[in-house]
Amino acid sequence: MGGKAWKPEELETLQQLAGDVPWPRLTYLYNQGIVQRGYPKRTETAIRRKCNQLGLRVACQGEWVNAGFVCKLLDISYESVRGWILRGLLPAKRFGDTRGNRYYFTRTDLRKLAKAHPRLFGGYDVAVLTQLLDDERIADWLASQQLPRLFQPKTVICIETGKRYKSISAAARDVYVVPKCIYDALDKPHKTSAGYHWKSDPTRTHRRRAAA
Repeated sequence: MGGKAWKPEELETLQQLAGDVPWPRLTYLYNQGIVQRGYPKRTETAIRRKCNQLGLRVACQGEWVNAGFVCKLLDISYESVRGWILRGLLPAKRFGDTRGNRYYFTRTDLRKLAKAHPRLFGGYDVAVLTQLLDDERIADWLASQQLPRLFQPKTVICIETGKRYKSISAAARDVYVVPKCIYDALDKPHKTSAGYHWKSDPTRTHRRRAAA
């Protein structure tokens, strides 16, 4: 037997939140608002199931985005983004108490970072910058600076398959792990990621300069 049927106002509230707020916060914000209007409290499982049924995006790509989204879009390592956080350039928030929770950022803070440190976003076209910042005006301004790309992708090779990847992010997507897993296993014969050993491509030299 299923639970209580969802009312139109409940579905509307869920549609407004899904994809716009971090998933760890969605259940809390949904219940906080909907219960006050006399509707039943929903479990995280029930909310996730309803999102799947409605085809709603669970991954946060609204005002909030996570570190994985930034890494994938800019094709940079998790360590690069984490460096922005540790240096105080980009405010980040984790929801929950476990170490596995992702870092989340607001688009507002990403736009502030772009305006204060444009060199971090050099070498990207307007489409990529607009998708990241959700602001075409700032994206146009950054692209017009014609700044060189600060973070050059590190080409890597899977030792077992011999397959060469243009970046750590590309390799991670192909073997279904997060980029940090490959980064941690890179050039370490005793360590694997996704069951494979990894090494830097000796035929290409990349420069990774410190951010301004």
